[in-house]
Amino acid sequence: MKSILESSLTALLLAGAASSQQLSSQLTQVTDFGPNPRNVSFYIYVPRNLQKKPPVLVVPHWCHGTAQDAFNGRPYASLGDQYGFISIYPNSPNTADQCWDVSSNASLTHNGGGDAQGIVSMVKWALQKYGGDKDRVFVTGTSSGAMYF
Repeated sequence: MKSILESSLTALLLAGAASSQQLSSQLTQVTDFGPNPRNVSFYIYVPRNLQKKPPVLVVPHWCHGTAQDAFNGRPYASLGDQYGFISIYPNSPNTADQCWDVSSNASLTHNGGGDAQGIVSMVKWALQKYGGDKDRVFVTGTSSGAMYF
């Protein structure tokens, strides 16, 4: 019972911290960004004060989560405001469990047509649109969101 209580308190604290952030911009959905055979959707947070050639951080959500959950439960938007980097929040097309396809041949093959190809297209789009630094693209995640790259 203690672990359920601790988990609930942690979730409430994270949600409260995310909702109380004073952000310079807003989370925006992008729908047309290049090859995306599995229809992975994504949201992007671009702070008002970007670094020249900004880094890009990709934040895939966990199983049973969403892009909005990752945005609300992690401090990357406010850190982007502070340090001038872009954060990308992909959303799994797998409606049954919201887990990422991390093991099919399609996702494990370069340009193979899986979820990974859609995420790579998001990154390429953001790098081109915002003049990002291709040598400073990073990924962070939890659960299946951490199994990707």
